[in-house]
Amino acid sequence: MFKKNITLLSLALSLSITACHSEHPVEDDPMDKPIDLVITLGLGLNKTSCTPRQLLVYRADRAYEVAQTLENPVYLLAGKGNPTTIQTCVAHGKDTEAQALKKILIEKHHVNENQIILEQNSTTTDENAIETKIIIDELEDKGVNINSYQLVSSHYHIFRGNDTTDRSAMKSFNAQFGDSFFTPQNSYSSSEFGKDEIWSTMFTIEDGWSPQESTLALGDVNGDGKSDLIGFKSGELVVGLSSGKQFYSPQTWGSYDSGDQQTVRHFAADINKDNLADAISITNESINVALSTGSQFKDEKSWGLNNSFDLTKDIIQMADIDGDGLTDIGIFSTHGTYVQFNKGDHFAKPVKVSDSFGHMSTTDPDHSETFEKDKGETTIRQFADVNGDKRQDIISYGHYGIYVSLQYPEGGFSLRTKWLRGDDGEGDVADFLGWSNANYVRKAVDMTGNGKADLLNIGSKDIYVALSTGQRFEYLGSVTSVYTLHNRIPIATEQWNNFVKQAEFTTTNNFRLIGDIDGNGLPDIVGVKDFETVVTRNLHP
Repeated sequence: MFKKNITLLSLALSLSITACHSEHPVEDDPMDKPIDLVITLGLGLNKTSCTPRQLLVYRADRAYEVAQTLENPVYLLAGKGNPTTIQTCVAHGKDTEAQALKKILIEKHHVNENQIILEQNSTTTDENAIETKIIIDELEDKGVNINSYQLVSSHYHIFRGNDTTDRSAMKSFNAQFGDSFFTPQNSYSSSEFGKDEIWSTMFTIEDGWSPQESTLALGDVNGDGKSDLIGFKSGELVVGLSSGKQFYSPQTWGSYDSGDQQTVRHFAADINKDNLADAISITNESINVALSTGSQFKDEKSWGLNNSFDLTKDIIQMADIDGDGLTDIGIFSTHGTYVQFNKGDHFAKPVKVSDSFGHMSTTDPDHSETFEKDKGETTIRQFADVNGDKRQDIISYGHYGIYVSLQYPEGGFSLRTKWLRGDDGEGDVADFLGWSNANYVRKAVDMTGNGKADLLNIGSKDIYVALSTGQRFEYLGSVTSVYTLHNRIPIATEQWNNFVKQAEFTTTNNFRLIGDIDGNGLPDIVGVKDFETVVTRNLHP
């Protein structure tokens, strides 16, 4: 048992009210009446800068959200640091994990300091539990009445496996507080996907909705803020409207010129700025658009010519590349990167915007292998806004790193720099390289609603998110697994079991789509299986 830290506790329980404004009306001493304890667990700080990672900020946000539902919340913030950050940060007078959480709650959420208790001895989850139990026993010895207990951490930490060295937060705390003391009813997650839900039994592989026979996309076709399923199959445009809880039965909304499936690309995007997703078909000869009226698609019309690119190998993406509110067409082609800008009623001729990222470009700086040689087997090229300036940047997964080329305000792109690296001293884990595009999904998308695109990686057993800080991506290995089929406590076994390779999902055989299907402003994951369509909703606070 660890020694009690009476001096630390006395300081943490200071009765003085700080000048900070609180959105919780509290009396001079919250301990004068029964308290609702919000136990919030720390996370390793950046090892060199000693600043909190985005994941820790989101834990603090979730703790604050939970506290809003309580009568008299008091935060018990736990964590000294891991062995490395203790040496690089704490030993040099920098913050502990608990202190970092405290600063976030005070500076971002205006929590009063006398609502906060710090536990700064623990370095593991087991120690978190032991040390917080010591403090709670001391509180009760002093006559403090604890009305309720809440446990807050990230989703992976709450539900991860039950072996002795890497146990779930609930298991560690129940070992100290008693069996079933903490359950999903009083344990709260940040940075989480919700449990799997069946949203349709009519958009299935059995019904012909497979990459070999059709195209499926997500887009809000009726302007209600929720992304619907849009299907291109055998010349028919089919829509499954989202209710926010399910996809309704397929309805025919129009038709398109099916052409040769090998030389046509289909997309759903709002191209005329009316907040309705339209149906776009791009062939080697033309760009055809069927505009949505909110209840059907109009007849296809040509929005421009496309006779400069090879659709058997060029990468095409719909994105508002210049930030004018109109969706453009980005093309990664043989000798560089091109854009056909949207003029409101047509797409202009292609313009080269970068000599880099073409098929003949190298996949990594200082290496000779080209994208052409890789043939799209393991590399990725994509437009996305990673720094929140509303201009689309270029993200690429090479063989030796994940890179970003930022778009300048006046147009054009910077030299690519590595945004996920394990040698910058901050403790990030470089990963997601060499993954087969036939099996896995790697995509830059804003997972948290802060305007910055993160990396969403659907792998063999896990779904990982590497968060953008606006200057780099943060990734801490298994700490950031927000959805996993591996090493979980039993209560989670039946709730998260889709989308990854181990669940028999592949890019070749299944659709795995990303879009906001429930209207909460965050992208969810939709997967099409043999006999059903399943989703996991993004519940990031």
